[in-house]
Amino acid sequence: MKVLLISEHYDYLIGGTATYVKSVSNALASRKIKVELIVPNTQESTKLKIVDKNDFLRVHYIGSQQILNGNYRKSRSDFVAKVNSYLSQVINDISPDVLHVLVGMYLIEGLEIKRLQIPCCVTLHNVPPRECGKTWTDDSPLAYLVEKVRLGIIKVINYRRLLRHRYDAYIPGSYRFGQVLSTIIPDRKIMPIEDGFLSKVEVNRSKTKHDNCRLLTRAGYIPHKGQHLILEAAAQLRDRGLDFSWTMIGPIRVQKYYDYLQKRIVDLGLIQHITLKVDVLRQEIEAAYTSSDIYVQPSLEEGFCFTALEAAFYQLPIVGTNEGAIPEIIRRGQGILTEPLVSSLSEAIIEIQSHLEKFTYTEEQLTALIDRYSWTRMTDELLALYQSLIKSA
Repeated sequence: MKVLLISEHYDYLIGGTATYVKSVSNALASRKIKVELIVPNTQESTKLKIVDKNDFLRVHYIGSQQILNGNYRKSRSDFVAKVNSYLSQVINDISPDVLHVLVGMYLIEGLEIKRLQIPCCVTLHNVPPRECGKTWTDDSPLAYLVEKVRLGIIKVINYRRLLRHRYDAYIPGSYRFGQVLSTIIPDRKIMPIEDGFLSKVEVNRSKTKHDNCRLLTRAGYIPHKGQHLILEAAAQLRDRGLDFSWTMIGPIRVQKYYDYLQKRIVDLGLIQHITLKVDVLRQEIEAAYTSSDIYVQPSLEEGFCFTALEAAFYQLPIVGTNEGAIPEIIRRGQGILTEPLVSSLSEAIIEIQSHLEKFTYTEEQLTALIDRYSWTRMTDELLALYQSLIKSA
């Protein structure tokens, strides 16, 4: 089998997406599937550069002056135009059996796939305006109103991108997002394939007993991750007499939101209970997982949520909302699925803290989690989808 992969993200922009692209490419190549990957060239001028990564993976770097200048917005449309002009040549040269767009709303809209005459599928982790919001309920009314208008425009633009071309299959990274996607394009073939996970987690199975309850949340500081709910839930926990400390770790995505969180911590008198961390080394993240009792993810929107999965690998019970893969992770591991409400979060935390022994992972659960979220399983499902598309072509 020969597979042609295309992605806007590889060496720059969104780190998690770039990791996904590289992981899928390497996983397919490890199965001795011939993989041709087309990505932007961020190192050289406007020239095409083809690099053999190994016997089964070859990367086609398409140059763009806009990318070199850091103008990523313009570079996207430029990259799509260059890919369209290059597709006929590369398809004639390598005769791929299937084309797979590995994430990229600009590619979904702009690729001229009708003339290719091969099966075409696309991975989607979310569709904007999901995960694009920059305000929250306690923001100023004017900012909140303006943001609602902005998100409405983004919704129209991105729904149009989805509807412009018909792909043979759409691959959401979680079952929950698959349900969301089916409401947008109900007449399309939607095949959820849960993401794999690369981390090798080694945990001391005998958890240290702490005098207080240690809570952890790891997410970028942006409203859809729900950190503002955490602060109000923490105030409730304190008022109910729970002795706890809560560590939040993540990059600042929206500075105004991060500043609000800092001020709100002071206003609620939670300085002794909550710590916000930003620039943290991997070793400190691992230490935070191993020293915590409960992981909390109050997301309002998610595509998958790798941090919740990582918490499960560290055998932490999870308090999480019905977003992305969080429900599946909790169902397969330990924890409580909650509503994105302050009272629901605080009640779930108290329930777990009061009965920690009930939320202990068994050997069977942990093994099943690691097997389920492996790249081996994901590659098996992806290859099965390719085969079905090729057979139906």
